Amino acid sequence: MYLRRCHRQYKGRRHCYRALVQSVRTERGPRQRVVACLGDLDDAARVGMRVAAKSLSGEVVDHSPMLFDDGSPVPRDVTIDTNTIRVENLRSFGGEWLALQLIDKLGLRAFLSGAITPGREDVPWDIMSIVLVICDCSTLRVS
Repeated sequence: MYLRRCHRQYKGRRHCYRALVQSVRTERGPRQRVVACLGDLDDAARVGMRVAAKSLSGEVVDHSPMLFDDGSPVPRDVTIDTNTIRVENLRSFGGEWLALQLIDKLGLRAFLSGAITPGREDVPWDIMSIVLVICDCSTLRVS
């Protein structure tokens, strides 16, 4: 995959945009298939898309000084304004695993398996009680 520079005439003006293109072999020979139209990209976005396209196609990413055939150089660093970054749809990860590790360290799993006699249930009550404890602890919020 690679990025192709495309031009269109619209209302007498020439507009430039980028397209992510994949080479495909057909019966009539090799053809290029447009995977996505990316619009007008700045330098940082072009570098990111180039790296992503090469990693998706399995190619080794080279850090050559030229990014495209038009001679635009590859920026070596990208400045990020951390004041404008926000986090959305944040998910907690690892709390349930940590609770299970604490249950094992305290010996609660061994205690419950010995204290609760098994019955005809599909899920044993000792395991169900551990699940309920972990689910109850995961709903707690520290303020």
